[in-house]
Amino acid sequence: MDADIAIMKAAPDQAATNYVKSSLEIESPLERCNMAVTRLAQGSHPEANELLAECRTQWFTVLMDAVDNEDMVHLVMLLGDGIYFNASLTGTGAMPEESDPETIDRIIDLIGTIKY
Repeated sequence: MDADIAIMKAAPDQAATNYVKSSLEIESPLERCNMAVTRLAQGSHPEANELLAECRTQWFTVLMDAVDNEDMVHLVMLLGDGIYFNASLTGTGAMPEESDPETIDRIIDLIGTIKY
């Protein structure tokens, strides 16, 4: 997580793009850890819930510093969540184009057209 945050802080103009694109990396050590903690949180483990909340707060803060628009930060984070969810369903009959890197690039370009 620290490395993810450091990358986003080092290039604030690319923080949202990095957040969204990293949502495709379901095999990374960070995402495997995230999956394990999420499953613990779903099993009513308070410490796991607290850790997830802390991580999301850190991502929110760094994105807010970069984007300076709360609604856009929520859009980026929810988009990343959806991409991650769909990427994790690969091979289950989910729509593969939803986790295709080219599709994600087009969506990121589309976000750039939003006026806020």
